[in-house]
Amino acid sequence: MPNKRIVQAWRVKIWPEGLYSIVSFELQPDEQRTPVVLTHDGFPPDMPEHLNGEATDGGWQQHWEPLRKYLS
Repeated sequence: MPNKRIVQAWRVKIWPEGLYSIVSFELQPDEQRTPVVLTHDGFPPDMPEHLNGEATDGGWQQHWEPLRKYLS
């Protein structure tokens, strides 16, 4: 099915220039709704813990509800 995934290079402003991770939003439509699966991979392994996946997970949780409302 075309047009079901958005993939974006993503970075935290405080990461050094040129470091990116990859965020993808996969749309999984069914007959009544379209769930979205968020995947965020590729954090630089040498970044301190508070600048990589653990801090970012909290950020996605914090901002997911407004994003969900916007997409509804």
